[in-house]
Amino acid sequence: MTSYDQRPWLKFYDKGVDPDFTSPDATCVNLLEKSFVDFADNAALQFMGATLTFHQLDRYSRKFGAFLTEIGCVPGDVVGLNMPNFPQYLIALAGTLRVGCIASGVSPLAAPKEMIYQLNDLDAKVLVSLDAIYEGIVLKIKDEVPGLSHVVVASAEDILSPSGPGTPAPLEGKTVLTFREILDNYPAELPERMVKPDDVCFIQYTGGTTGLQKGVELTHNGFATNILQWEQWIGFEHENETILSGFPFFHVAGLLFGLIGMCLGGRQVLIPDPRNTSHICDEFARFKPTIMANVPTFYQMLLQDPMFGKLDFSSIKVCISGASPFPVDAIKEFEKIVGKGKIAEGLGMTETGVVIIANPQENPKKLGTIGMPFQSTYVKLVDLNTGTNEVPIGQE
Repeated sequence: MTSYDQRPWLKFYDKGVDPDFTSPDATCVNLLEKSFVDFADNAALQFMGATLTFHQLDRYSRKFGAFLTEIGCVPGDVVGLNMPNFPQYLIALAGTLRVGCIASGVSPLAAPKEMIYQLNDLDAKVLVSLDAIYEGIVLKIKDEVPGLSHVVVASAEDILSPSGPGTPAPLEGKTVLTFREILDNYPAELPERMVKPDDVCFIQYTGGTTGLQKGVELTHNGFATNILQWEQWIGFEHENETILSGFPFFHVAGLLFGLIGMCLGGRQVLIPDPRNTSHICDEFARFKPTIMANVPTFYQMLLQDPMFGKLDFSSIKVCISGASPFPVDAIKEFEKIVGKGKIAEGLGMTETGVVIIANPQENPKKLGTIGMPFQSTYVKLVDLNTGTNEVPIGQE
């Protein structure tokens, strides 16, 4: 009898996927820094008409790291990132990791009580917040987050306006500055800090539990390995790839695809509001993405936009779907437009260091399934009654 230990799914792997792939020394920082050098002059981010290169990401993230160092942050301190998919999210994230600190996504949709809970649970020292959220929530909760010492207010004008944003309202007992001030006034110099593979890089909160959301510690090596697994799994072609993802960066899937782009040299088209289907269609037509990533609901919303069906999908190699099941009938409807075999569903959890199962890129996909385990990943099915007894292979 075939056992789960024998990994019977390996016979369905695409060519070029190493079933025993590991990367024991990889960290998010060494992947980022290699990408910043190898693809320096290439476009890294497209945002509302603006282009940022990998060289700019490198320089700006160094400035953010210099800011953290100057205010006394040390390795292991936590920086909260509280905004939609803006360039500042990835700049601050990279700068945070490069000085050994930990990044944590704070949902821009979080209610005040949820934000207070998360910031205190993290003992966050710094919060980078979108200007509208700062004015609407952060100003009102200042007395309930005593560990927070610095707030950096981000705005689209940081990137899009030569003059920059206006001055934010002060917070008693805390230092407030704009993101633009960091870009304008801090040196692009980082201290020598060694990041180890087992160091924590992210604390991501998961709602898939009872009670309050719980922060999951993710290590540099675990996250970097998942990025490199994806590189093999979909045959990522570095500077030839353009990613258009509707997953928010504060969600672990959005974080993954944001880092895949930054760490592997792909261009990213940033989508601040995934519900704005007309904007997505405009950006798609302009930048011709090779990879899309989204939840099924938003793919189905795109189907309802008449403009979507008129787009040229010849550039698309894969449309990755996750976070919830994609109904088979809806997949068939979607693939009538984008091309047969383009949707690839997968499964992951915050607790597993993101994706652990996905459909193949080249070999036939089974509609309505999550696919097969990633490289060096062991999975088994157990019955619901005991939670321990293995379900024989081939049995539902």
